[in-house]
Amino acid sequence: MKIIYSIVILLSLSFTTFAQDIIRGVVVDAETKESLPYTNIILANAKKGTVSNADGKFNLSLKNIDTSDTLVFSYGGYETVKVVIDKLPRNCQIALKPNIVNLEEVEVTDKQENVKDIIAKIEDNFEKNYVVEAPYKEKLYIHNYGITEFDDDILDPMLVKKSSFEGLNQETFDELKRVLPKEFINYNDAQVMLYHKEDEAKLSNLQAISLEESTASEAYDQLTEKFEGFVNDMESSFNNDEIYYRFKMGIISTKIRGDSTDTEDASDDFERDSTSYTVGTKYIRGGINELKKNYASLDNKNWEFVTKRGKYNYTLEGASMMDDDVVYIITFKPKNGGLFFGKMYVSTETFAVLQIDFEYAPNKEGRDIHLFGFGYTETFKKGRVLFEKSGDKYYVKYINAEEHTTFSVERSFALVKKQKRFFVDKTLNEIKIKFNIVADSKETKELLVLDRKDITEQSYDMVEEEEKMKFQKIVTTQDYIWEHGTVIEPTQELKAYKRKEITENK
Repeated sequence: MKIIYSIVILLSLSFTTFAQDIIRGVVVDAETKESLPYTNIILANAKKGTVSNADGKFNLSLKNIDTSDTLVFSYGGYETVKVVIDKLPRNCQIALKPNIVNLEEVEVTDKQENVKDIIAKIEDNFEKNYVVEAPYKEKLYIHNYGITEFDDDILDPMLVKKSSFEGLNQETFDELKRVLPKEFINYNDAQVMLYHKEDEAKLSNLQAISLEESTASEAYDQLTEKFEGFVNDMESSFNNDEIYYRFKMGIISTKIRGDSTDTEDASDDFERDSTSYTVGTKYIRGGINELKKNYASLDNKNWEFVTKRGKYNYTLEGASMMDDDVVYIITFKPKNGGLFFGKMYVSTETFAVLQIDFEYAPNKEGRDIHLFGFGYTETFKKGRVLFEKSGDKYYVKYINAEEHTTFSVERSFALVKKQKRFFVDKTLNEIKIKFNIVADSKETKELLVLDRKDITEQSYDMVEEEEKMKFQKIVTTQDYIWEHGTVIEPTQELKAYKRKEITENK
């Protein structure tokens, strides 16, 4: 009994110590008491930090942090609040007061700026403000949460019109449809180190987790079991000069080849078992860079409200303070084909964007492609980006991106196994399937820079990027403790989320 009591006491002390090493809180409007989502939270001296989540809540690990440092809370249009960490309770509420003033009340420039001139200067000064060539490293927290729902009202999403392959018939595809969940949920978080040098980057994994649906896992297992023989036969044909497979779609026909190095490498990049799965590191790194490019750069179509100024109306709402910068508050809405409406906070001194919020305006959509039986429509897009200044450059601090798309396939496909002959190749087996699939996908991506430091070229060159990145599978966010410090506090929705069991789908 003494041993049991000792263990309980040690566990309690460990939990207490862990709890004391984290500050948790919520950021609210001082007047309305409404939460302020995505508030920038930075350590004044260490230049580390976090942001509040969609509910206004945050957590900050105090591991390796000087508690005499000052925590700075800044939010566009509100007064900045600075508090010494030692004076903060471990559970706290931070109230920010609105701070929007008329331009006449503060001297922001030598002369009154025309609002379109301000937007033009954002573009003119972008490279000077944001492009960094000196090597540096970032500790990042990345989060992805996506749901894909299939239209369950379609009676025959996969209709086998013809098949001479053994085991590949309508019954096989009906069984596959039965075990497929109505929705696929993707939830993964990771902490990584990303190293930069000019246009190059390398990534090192610290820790990664995934809440994988067991329903999707069973579907994957059954899919593997049902089609294993077929896939093995196709792969064996790659080494047989007399046998080959051909894919046909209407008048389009192409031979399936197995001599592509890229194809072989891609298949090796994805592995899974019951406790974890691995993904090629280059795909994770590429996804991070793509997110930054699409939401925090002029080099994409999303920032058309800066680069296509003729498509937008702008209003200069006033001025405010963000940390130590005086900023213009500019709202924009579309005209003449523009897609977005939103608000940006622009430095009156450097014309750098410190914070920007944008989303598709009502009744607006992005790409809408319907061709050869394929459909793809971007129905919703929303982004928030926070930047922070270090030296004379501005860096991405936080990105929150939400995208909704609809896609459909209404098309017949055929796969034919053939044997080479002198005149006309012989058909050995053929399967012809008509797909009628409609699905809606919603995805949220978050990127938070936890820490950033300059490095030397030699340090960058010494970094070796591993080929694969491992994600540990977990059941719920409640049963996992991050070993590497601060993460974005899960929203109430994600805290309540738990992996569904297969019995719930039957």
